[in-house]
Amino acid sequence: RGLWGGGGYPSITNIIDYVNIASTGDAVDFGDLNNGIILSGSCSSRTRGLWAGTFPSASNTIDFVTIATTGNATDFGDRTTAQYNLTGLANATRGLFAAGHNPTNTNIIDYVTMASTGNAVDFGDVTTGSHGPMSCASPTRGLIAGGYSSSTLSNIDSITISTTGNAQEFGDLVIPNH
Repeated sequence: RGLWGGGGYPSITNIIDYVNIASTGDAVDFGDLNNGIILSGSCSSRTRGLWAGTFPSASNTIDFVTIATTGNATDFGDRTTAQYNLTGLANATRGLFAAGHNPTNTNIIDYVTMASTGNAVDFGDVTTGSHGPMSCASPTRGLIAGGYSSSTLSNIDSITISTTGNAQEFGDLVIPNH
């Protein structure tokens, strides 16, 4: 399954939609997030989907669903800080949330162990405090790229998901992106 939660058009919503990725078709209602969210970060394992951050008032809450069963989100725990316009990435074990804004750009990375609920723990920092970065991950490495600080950023940061620590410079995007 592929899940989408929240959104901001025509107004901020708490709706979670899903599709079965193996076949084509329209999205179906999965359930609801605890609150309407926009500019949030999300990540998932094979069993759980997580959302963190909300706009216009920053939040430190993390919602989760069990992907195999439909229904409303449940409170997972709290992030180390309240933010919005952040990014999320994961491997099969850990979910990470990075960067964001409230009321200034932040460089914070925190993580949760997705198999058990609870509060996030400090992971380290990205190299530049920003909001709106993009991310992707393999089972080993996470990449956090672009975003906006005092200008649009082109940096790509790298982290090893199974260990904690600050991000390291990986390279640069071809074109700065926000």
